[in-house]
Amino acid sequence: MTTAPPKPVETVKERCARLLKWHNEECRIKPRGALQRVYEREAKQNPKADRSKIGKDINKARETAKTEKVTGQWIKQLVKDGKREG
Repeated sequence: MTTAPPKPVETVKERCARLLKWHNEECRIKPRGALQRVYEREAKQNPKADRSKIGKDINKARETAKTEKVTGQWIKQLVKDGKREG
């Protein structure tokens, strides 16, 4: 008897990024009710999904993306040996 290989465990950061991607897709279609549609989509995969937690995860992913973007801009401005790197 063979068993199916275990599914890889999704990290919190990966889940937040996935939910943000889904939310952006839904907002392009129609912004109103996008979070509800993301919740319904997630509930199919995870019946224990919590709508308020999904909203918080989306906000967390937005903040992370914003921070990474700003950090990337700072790195481009670094100067080493009189020359800019990046």
